[in-house]
Amino acid sequence: MKYPQKITKNRYGMGVVMCCASCRHKQFDRQMRLCMIGQGNVKPYHCCSRWSLNPDLDSVGKGDGMVKKRDYLMFALDRLGEAVNQRDIDIEKVRMDYEAQHGDIYIDF
Repeated sequence: MKYPQKITKNRYGMGVVMCCASCRHKQFDRQMRLCMIGQGNVKPYHCCSRWSLNPDLDSVGKGDGMVKKRDYLMFALDRLGEAVNQRDIDIEKVRMDYEAQHGDIYIDF
C-alpha cells in the first residue's frame, strides 16, 4: 500500500517526509511509536497539524549535499587496509590517486 506523502525542505534544502517519524514530538515505546503531544499510537506516514521538524533532520545536508561515490569509499578502504603496518597514511593522497584514475569522488545529483 502506498501512503500519501507530504514533503518539506529543511534549512539546507533537503527533502524530508512529513510524518511522525520526522517529527520532534515522537517518542518510542518498546513496541510502537508514540506521540508526546497526545496523539497516542500513530499510523505509518501519519502527520498531524502539530507536526514540527525534528532538529536532527533540520541539519541534514549541512555539508552542501556532497555525497562520496561508493567506488571511492571502497578504494579508500582497500588503500587503508593495505597500509595497516604503515603509521603515516595520507587520505588526501588516496583521494588524489582515485581522482587521477577515475575522476571526481562525489556523486552528481
